[in-house]
Amino acid sequence: MNSLFDPLGFVVPVVVEARLIYRSLCQQEIEWDEEMPSKDLRKWERWLYRLSRLRDISIPRSFNLHAYDNIQESRLHVFSDASKEAYDAVCYLRSTRKDSVTCTLVTSKSRLAPQGEVSIPRLELMAAVTAVKMEQTIKGELGFVNILDGFFCGVAKHTQRSMKISAFCIPSACFH
Repeated sequence: MNSLFDPLGFVVPVVVEARLIYRSLCQQEIEWDEEMPSKDLRKWERWLYRLSRLRDISIPRSFNLHAYDNIQESRLHVFSDASKEAYDAVCYLRSTRKDSVTCTLVTSKSRLAPQGEVSIPRLELMAAVTAVKMEQTIKGELGFVNILDGFFCGVAKHTQRSMKISAFCIPSACFH
């Protein structure tokens, strides 16, 4: 699963679940010829079902950059989040035209959380770093497009609670 070719991260939600199942089996030291514990087997069967549903998903790949003359504003929206199992970031391109607004998935990235005790705020920081790097890379690749500064959201409830704010996306506190 570490060698899965998914450069834009479209199947990240499905792959992360498989990696978590695999990690769990490795931690239990299950041999290849042993049966899975029933709890892990149910997770595996649910994962196989979700995997089969991938063929029903369609993601438009065009950012409609050829219609650049009609674009009034483009903005990257980058979100990050973390849990005790994994952390991730996702980026959308929001384009405003005279008569419409479109949002297109650009890319996403996810990593399993390091094994051992790592705090949620630390994992949130790792997710934010991933989001900032993602934003910089995308801006570099789409350099010919006039993209306004985007914004970043860390949506962990723990972070919100500890900071006593209702939303982590405050313009003056964005990661720039």
